[in-house]
Amino acid sequence: MGDNNQMKTCPYCGNSIRYVAKKCRFCGEWLDEEQRNIHQKTVPKLAGNVVSGEAKKLEETSKQEINQTNKETEEHVKHSHKNVNGLLGTRKLIGCFGVGFLVVVIFAIIGGLSGETSTPKKETDESFYTDSSTVLAEAEQMLSDATTETTVEDNGFEDVEAKIELHVMYKDIFAHLEEEDRLIKKYFTNDFQEIWQRVKRYDAINHKGEIGCIDYNIFTQDQAPNSKDYIEVQNVVLSKDEKGKLKATAKVEIIDPAGPIHKEVDIILMKKGSKWRIDDIVSINGGSLKSTMKNYLINDPNY
Repeated sequence: MGDNNQMKTCPYCGNSIRYVAKKCRFCGEWLDEEQRNIHQKTVPKLAGNVVSGEAKKLEETSKQEINQTNKETEEHVKHSHKNVNGLLGTRKLIGCFGVGFLVVVIFAIIGGLSGETSTPKKETDESFYTDSSTVLAEAEQMLSDATTETTVEDNGFEDVEAKIELHVMYKDIFAHLEEEDRLIKKYFTNDFQEIWQRVKRYDAINHKGEIGCIDYNIFTQDQAPNSKDYIEVQNVVLSKDEKGKLKATAKVEIIDPAGPIHKEVDIILMKKGSKWRIDDIVSINGGSLKSTMKNYLINDPNY
């Protein structure tokens, strides 16, 4: 064994170190086999800091495993996001109006409509009588913009939609009472329209154009165009008809701003596509309008 002044070459980095050194002061490698086994965890470096073939293979394998893990993690995250986005997209189809928002929506459509009293004031907001097509567009926009989740089961959307559409319908109806044919074609079911047309033809032949037992003006008691009458929808109950189609029964008060409530009716609506259509009007005293019209046609040989 040499003395302290003798030198030797480090087998790992090639630098000259003291002969008695147990650890290279340049590369930090342990020169004593026992100490190296205790402390060394990595593959020894070769001279010139070149990684051995075994070490390089181990390093590449580790990188591949890390890359594969990262890739799997990324795919898992993407898949999770996709599932969440898909779920949110499905549940957004439909949005829920709270009670407070419902009030805002109805006020926006109806203008001066107020549900706090059944006897409205004569002073009425002129915005209430704006063009019905504009109001309908606004209502549809509000409905399409709704993003809060809802379901038919909790009556969070369909009944609100029916209320809004009823207000829009009657706004147009009261402004154009003389256009009964257009209004019925636009807002009533095909079944109602068919019976209505038969009544008109039969009445024209058998009663010389008089109304007979049918009140042609099924909406209000006056015939004045641009009527200031309006409606208040008290509540809407959803159900299914015998064919399983969605049905809504709305309790409605028809109000004359110049006087008291003059008509209380139940309006039966059926869903046609994305729109509600009136299928019958049931008054407290007059009963079902469809039934009355059918009875009127009993003596019609063509019915």
